[in-house]
Amino acid sequence: MALTGTLKDLSIVELIQFPYAGRKTGKLVISQSENLKSILYYDAGKMVHAENNQCEGFEVIVDLLGWETGKFEFVSDEKTDRHTIELDLHRLVMQGLKVRDERRYETERRRKDEEARKRSGRRNEQVINGGDKTLTDLLKKNPDILYLCVTDPEGAIIAKAAAGKDAELFDNLNDSIRKLHREYPRKPLLKSLIQDENGVVSSLFTDNGFIIVMVTVQELPLGRVSIKLSRIEQDLRNLKSSRT
Repeated sequence: MALTGTLKDLSIVELIQFPYAGRKTGKLVISQSENLKSILYYDAGKMVHAENNQCEGFEVIVDLLGWETGKFEFVSDEKTDRHTIELDLHRLVMQGLKVRDERRYETERRRKDEEARKRSGRRNEQVINGGDKTLTDLLKKNPDILYLCVTDPEGAIIAKAAAGKDAELFDNLNDSIRKLHREYPRKPLLKSLIQDENGVVSSLFTDNGFIIVMVTVQELPLGRVSIKLSRIEQDLRNLKSSRT
C-alpha cells in the first residue's frame, strides 16, 4: 500500500529524510503537476537515485528543496539500477540547502542590481558616461589592469569591464569587496589594497559615495597600484567633466 500526502503534512526536508528513518526501500514521487514531478529512489533508507523531467542526481535535490507545495506518494519495494546519488542523506540535504541558499542570494543580488540600475537611470550616466565601454577603453590604455567596476552607493553595478576570460572570477572578487565596504565597522572604508598570489584587488570610495574596484596583475607594486587607482578615479572625473 502506497503512502500518500502533501507538503502541508510534511516539510520537503522531512519528507526527503523519512525513508531513512525506517530504512525503507522504494520510490518517492513528489509532484506539483503531471509535468512537474521528481522521483527519488531509496535502498534500505539510502537515497541512490533522483530524477525529474530536466535533470538527475544532486540537481534534483537542490530544485526540490525550494518546493513549498505539492503532493507525494511513496511506493514500497520499487527499485532502480541507476545510481546518481553518492552522498549520505544528511550531507546531501545540507549541501543541497547550501547551494539553494547561495543561488537564491545570487538571484536576489542580481535582481537588486537591475532594479538599482533602472532606478538610478540618468543619475548613473552623470557619474560615468558611456558605461561599460568607458571602462573597456581604460583597460585598453592600462594593460596591467585586469578588471574595473564602478558601483553606486546602494551597491548596484553601474559599469564594469574585464580583460580576458576571467570575468566571472572578477565578479566574485568584486562581491567580496562590496561586502567589505558594507560591513567594515569604521565607515566609510576609503581605500583597500588586498594582495594575493594572482595579483592585487583594490577599491576606492569616492567623494560621492561610489566605489571603484580594480584588479591588477601580480607584478605591479602596491605603491603603483594605489597611484593607478587614484588616476583611474581622476580619469573618470575628467571624462564626466568633458561630456557634461
